[in-house]
Amino acid sequence: MARCGAIRKRRAPRKDRIEIDGQPVARSSTIYLALNKPRGVVTTAADEKGRETVYSLLPENLPWLAPVGRLDKASEGLLLLTNDSEWAAPRHRAGNTFR
Repeated sequence: MARCGAIRKRRAPRKDRIEIDGQPVARSSTIYLALNKPRGVVTTAADEKGRETVYSLLPENLPWLAPVGRLDKASEGLLLLTNDSEWAAPRHRAGNTFR
């Protein structure tokens, strides 16, 4: 029976080495994209109601990009997307203050 060592939840991108069958896996390029989201488009990968999503506005050759925040269907404006998960959803966020 094979044994596995401890598995960390997060990797250190600059320090850790990832291999498949002993061969290193190249780190992908980090992408930051600014999109002017039009009104009527939803910020989700798949919509159960069949509405158009922001992903339908992107070129097909891009890797997976996550939205940084959300804009609702009725909103239009700047939406940032990235494949940098730490930047898109940092572990340590400042609290929100609403008045």
